[in-house]
Amino acid sequence: MPDLPQSSLVAPSDRRWIIAAVVVFSGLSLWGAITSRAFLEADSCTHYMYARAALQDSRYWHYLVNVWGRPVCTGLYALPALVAGRMGVRVFSLLLALTCSWLAYLIARRQGRVRPVLAMIFTLAQPLVFLHSFSELTELPFAALLVLGFWAYQRRWWGLMALAIGFTPASRPEGFGFLLLAGLALLLHRRAYWLPLLLAPLVAWDVSGWILYGKQVPWWMWLISEWPYAGTSLYESGPWYHFLRAMPAVVGPFIFPMVGIGVWLTVRRHIPLRRGRAECAHARRVDLLIAIIPLLIFVGHSTLYALGRMASSGELRYMMIVAPFWALLAADGWTWAMDRLSVAQRYRLRAAALAACLPFGVNLIYPVVPLKYMSDWDRADRFAEWYRASDVSSLYPHIAASHPGIFYFLDRPVDAPDNIQWLKETLMQVPEGTLLIWDPTYGIFNADQRRKVPLADIYHAGWVPLSNPPADIGEFRFFHSKPTPTGAPAAK
Repeated sequence: MPDLPQSSLVAPSDRRWIIAAVVVFSGLSLWGAITSRAFLEADSCTHYMYARAALQDSRYWHYLVNVWGRPVCTGLYALPALVAGRMGVRVFSLLLALTCSWLAYLIARRQGRVRPVLAMIFTLAQPLVFLHSFSELTELPFAALLVLGFWAYQRRWWGLMALAIGFTPASRPEGFGFLLLAGLALLLHRRAYWLPLLLAPLVAWDVSGWILYGKQVPWWMWLISEWPYAGTSLYESGPWYHFLRAMPAVVGPFIFPMVGIGVWLTVRRHIPLRRGRAECAHARRVDLLIAIIPLLIFVGHSTLYALGRMASSGELRYMMIVAPFWALLAADGWTWAMDRLSVAQRYRLRAAALAACLPFGVNLIYPVVPLKYMSDWDRADRFAEWYRASDVSSLYPHIAASHPGIFYFLDRPVDAPDNIQWLKETLMQVPEGTLLIWDPTYGIFNADQRRKVPLADIYHAGWVPLSNPPADIGEFRFFHSKPTPTGAPAAK
């Protein structure tokens, strides 16, 4: 397949549709970003806290390599968070969503699709892509790296592919699987000399973490020693069809059937594999991988969730990391369906735009956006106000809390000097001058076994229930240790 000249990257007939898609999506995303006070998920808060603190002070540079924070996510969000706070991060997330959709368009155009703009429209039409476009999570950075690496593979730009895929493990755990796939691709294409570049980001992450965290283990062991995930999930397992029945919510109810058709069309076209010219063979490989990559994520996470392995909690956002690939498959399915229905060409994109916009209309009936705080976050906010206004802060300057909202509303980095890390081995020592806030969700359910601290363990360690807790604490429980040496005696 010959290279397209730069002037042909965008077909004239697609330009107005691309502009319309970008303007409409960006307007809705910015509205969501401005009006949503809450985080999309608790992890959003944690990632934002890491990113905001990372460049503020040299004491927090280690956030840039923190395993929980993810170096790619923290690194990309750090400057926007420093300059413009949450709004800066949310605008950057919007740019990542637009990047994913643009690369999907370029891939579809190079594959010779009749209306490649469908891939762009169906990427932006996915409900989870919209919600994540004003969030602070890891899925969009990962999706952008993955689709960039795939576009580079399609163009046979091996160095760019190696570098993009090399950074994916530092964005999400699924990246380790794609690291293996990219390595296999380089070997099969006889480009093994790019393997060092593929592994370079992982090695740099390990060495940087080893240096910033104090060289407590051999350098090549740092990442392994810090990796938090338990082999057996601390979350409840679920049915194998969990993600299958949820896919209409992931990609959109009108797009989901088209994804299935797109997979079927790919299989029908290219299996069994046929010999041909090298250019055609590579184009067929790309077509197959457009279907294989998202199916690997779908089957992999379905299996992990059904077996209760590797801290899989069944989050629908796991499927969003391959959003551009769902869109590429849906674009194929849409074209096939329009051909079978004999829909006139001038109506096909209009119908696609309507199908893309209809799910957003559901928000008018069942409002999801603007995002609002749940009751536990409101309680965390009230606690922060109470703590700052009461003399408890002088008696117990250190905070140990499982709920990320506590530190957000107190405006403290997660492991600031005044905080006690929520780790079982640390809490069992009952450090002096500490106020402990336990809640039944974040105190127990965590991907890291060390952060699972049942209420019975807290009582057993010797923590004392606070006698004058703030009002309306709900399911929060407050405990204290001995006050600081300069403080007054603890309330009995």
